[in-house]
Amino acid sequence: MRTFLLFMGVITLNFVFAQTPSDKVLVEWGEQQKASKKSTVNNIVGFDDVGGVYVQKVEYKKMGLVRIVTIEHFDENMNFINSGVVGDAGIVVDFNDKLYIFSSFSDKKADKNTFYSQSVDKETLMLNADKQELAQIDFKGFRNRNDGSFGYEFSGDSTKLLVYYNLPYDKNNVEKVGVHVYDQNMDQLWRKTITIPYTDELFTVEDFEVDNEGNVYVTGVEYNEKLKVKRKGKPNYKYHVLSYTDNGKKDSDLPIEVEGKFLTDMKVRPNNEGQLLCGGFYSGQGTYSVEGSFFLKVNASNGDVETASFEDFGIDFITQNLSARQEKKARKKDAKGKTPELFQFDLDAMVMREDGGVVLVAEQYFVKVVTTTTTGANGAMSTTTNYHYYYNDLIVISVSPDGEIEWNTKIPKFQHTVNDHGRVSSYAMAVVDDKLHFIFNDNPKNLTLEPGQRIRNFGAGKETLVVLVTVDSNGGLEKEPLFSIRDTDVVTIPKVCRQIGDRELVVFGQRKKSHRLGVVIFK
Repeated sequence: MRTFLLFMGVITLNFVFAQTPSDKVLVEWGEQQKASKKSTVNNIVGFDDVGGVYVQKVEYKKMGLVRIVTIEHFDENMNFINSGVVGDAGIVVDFNDKLYIFSSFSDKKADKNTFYSQSVDKETLMLNADKQELAQIDFKGFRNRNDGSFGYEFSGDSTKLLVYYNLPYDKNNVEKVGVHVYDQNMDQLWRKTITIPYTDELFTVEDFEVDNEGNVYVTGVEYNEKLKVKRKGKPNYKYHVLSYTDNGKKDSDLPIEVEGKFLTDMKVRPNNEGQLLCGGFYSGQGTYSVEGSFFLKVNASNGDVETASFEDFGIDFITQNLSARQEKKARKKDAKGKTPELFQFDLDAMVMREDGGVVLVAEQYFVKVVTTTTTGANGAMSTTTNYHYYYNDLIVISVSPDGEIEWNTKIPKFQHTVNDHGRVSSYAMAVVDDKLHFIFNDNPKNLTLEPGQRIRNFGAGKETLVVLVTVDSNGGLEKEPLFSIRDTDVVTIPKVCRQIGDRELVVFGQRKKSHRLGVVIFK
């Protein structure tokens, strides 16, 4: 993950609005490509030595039953060079400046599910003859649908690869997880079958991490009751970090809890000083809502909390960007001693700073399922179900090198779409020097919001505007227009965009049968 340096200061929450395209960046677009409506770029994989990029494109054929995976190469001007089909499954990754495709195959006759890697020639974009088995699940004696699945993570310095997978087990029994750690040459360093020290009914694994030394950390949640009563107004669980060090020879169970605080969401990252950096949110109500942010430095050997910092959001922060009616309701609740809380914020990223500090980024995300039943003229009833996807405000939290929370700031955003999985919602992020830059689709009317006005949905027409929000080292925000659909003739897909250099962010847009890549260059 990229790093950056922030300096401590006083938070500024006022926006500076510009009415012309930002002078902070240069935006360059490649030529439009004609493509099938059933194809899309779903990953910007990596870059070459001269500023060009490799992307993964997928195309679905035969009613979505066939998936074709293609790698495409673009030059520094984001114009197409060549492409190569690499299979009907898998995902393309960049590891140690090499392209690989990771894939799995479940052999129902042999009762084995195998995870493979295979390198790709960067010039021809053809697969090399070096297919390698990285991990395998033997599900003999279990149903075929219990053949397991694989996941992977890279270390912070991109020298280690962790492959992990759940092994089949009987219900209400202890869960077993296989882990394999590889170096940058795809040589296996160690492997281990981990037995989770809790039954699956009372424990769920949430995250895996591998550090630069090849140590593995598994973050999970232990429940006091069955999972089906998760977070029903009571703090009925606590976090654990299961660590496996010294090539898997040493293991420990580290409970992560702070008396009087209910931790509702947490990211864990190992540093180079034998500590686990734990950051996220806490609640006073024990629900999906959040009251403030926290940051802990935990001794990775014994689980002692060496540094703890908590910061209540407060009523002024909570009511930022609310309509006048919403703010009045929240302040009335606060006056009665019932602290309002923010809800449904998911912690997306923990950015490690060069000075030893950390920045946390979270987004409000939730789905509403609306089912309606209608009766026709002939008395026949029909039912329709629609899925409403919401990607709203962002929260950015800065933590100093000594573990103290410096500031929290909120970026207003409202994105509501139906039955599309929020494809054109959410955001892209770039870290440049001591600033964070966020890019997302927005409504141009949101550039001139007055206090108390309700933020508008971004829409999906030609008036949709891509904006740039810059967060400086003091937490101050500046929001500016970047470009519109009218400028590019494609709709930007923020989830696909990726920072590829110190000052470059590659953006992808798609509309009907047109695909287009561009690059945002930060000055």
